[in-house]
Amino acid sequence: MNNHFILRRSLLAVFLLVLAFGALSCSGELAGRPRVWIDFPRDGASVSIGETITVTSHAFAREGIAEVVLSVNGEAYRRDAPAEAGADFTEVAQEWFPTEEGFYTLQVRVYDTLGESSNPATITVEVGAPLAVLPPEEAEESEQCAADELVAPALVSPADGATLPPDPLLEWSYPDGSCHPYSYTIDISEDSSFADIRWGFATLNHLETSRTWPLPAGACYYWRARAYVPDTHGPESKIRTFCIDDSTVPVTVTPSLTPSLTLTFFEQVEEATCPPTATALQNSNCRSGPGIAYPVSGSLSEGQSSTVVGRNADSSWWVIERPGSSGTCWVWSDLVQVVPDTCNVKVHQAPPLPPTDTPTPTITPTITLTTPPPPAADTTPPPTPAPQKPVNGAELSCSVSVTLAWSAVSDKSDIAAYYVKLEKQISAGNWQSAGGNTSSTTQIDAPVDCGIVYRWMVRAEDGAGNFSDWSGSSQFGVKLP
Repeated sequence: MNNHFILRRSLLAVFLLVLAFGALSCSGELAGRPRVWIDFPRDGASVSIGETITVTSHAFAREGIAEVVLSVNGEAYRRDAPAEAGADFTEVAQEWFPTEEGFYTLQVRVYDTLGESSNPATITVEVGAPLAVLPPEEAEESEQCAADELVAPALVSPADGATLPPDPLLEWSYPDGSCHPYSYTIDISEDSSFADIRWGFATLNHLETSRTWPLPAGACYYWRARAYVPDTHGPESKIRTFCIDDSTVPVTVTPSLTPSLTLTFFEQVEEATCPPTATALQNSNCRSGPGIAYPVSGSLSEGQSSTVVGRNADSSWWVIERPGSSGTCWVWSDLVQVVPDTCNVKVHQAPPLPPTDTPTPTITPTITLTTPPPPAADTTPPPTPAPQKPVNGAELSCSVSVTLAWSAVSDKSDIAAYYVKLEKQISAGNWQSAGGNTSSTTQIDAPVDCGIVYRWMVRAEDGAGNFSDWSGSSQFGVKLP
């Protein structure tokens, strides 16, 4: 790692905790999507030009991870497959070598084996000139240990078996003064075998021998320390245990008997990082409800951003602040990129569809009309359409666009729209989104590049807002000129 990163521990704690407890804070929202987060470097870190930076991330994909992509300032920098093919959870280390000073946006995105991608994990780092050498009075007397010289660190506090408040302070020391390690690795686990050390951390250098580290309350932990030099860990320290007190959230009552809650750490995290922002991937309509049957009430230009204030139940539509005016509108999730995707965004119920014009009957004074009961709500999804053109496996001549056609389906609430996903093959078995489209007919013209293999799928939405399943994917190739 790099000795010159400026630590921002609170940001790291925020980021790790929000992601580690996503299932608790978000009640399972977006559980089906691939997820990724960056462990290192920290958001806002400063690095020196000419040094190799290792971007360490964790990725999850229920359908299996196909690849993890690191981008720098919007350009793909490198792609890596998991060490275990098809694994649903992995850690990946990707090296980046900055060559110029400035601010850089680093993004990591994971793709699963079905071609679905996560929202990107994003950090910003500053690349500057090499840091000055410490003055002689601050220089260390010892040198870095060789791998075979490493000894086990000594745990200082907390005492073994202690019960601690949230955010405990962990302290350790290195007992050999003849040399020092490069850094330390602190393993923290809920079991004595340390099979899962997700709660642990690594220091950036050997000077850090203590850290306040946020951990979930109401649990007990085992911890140990190891000294590290590049590519090698030394012997493990002795193991200690401690527990985090499950204290209640403090409540302050005003004289009017209106309770005023003091924010917990998790609420402060959400307040600091939410709400998320939606950025248009292309020119997009924003509608009065989650479906093409709702009228257009606003728009987003490609690259334009707006604050996300809600979503529908399956997160296929986002509620955003209407650009350029007051109020909100709904935008299809495939047309925008939402960052971060870890916020607890509330589910909004779809508004009623706008009424259609019906003729007013002429009623004579002698006729008494009885209003019939409203029809039962349609909750049955329409049939799934099937791709027809081009045929699966087709090889097409070089062209700037391809007509995608599919079978029409019918529904008692009529068909409001068809949704099309197009993906291109990046490498064998790895696919990346090439755009999404909606249509009221059974075909579209999709832009393509020559020399690329594509696959696509389609689904239908009826007038009651029910969606069919996605069709099976149909594949075709576009030849080079």
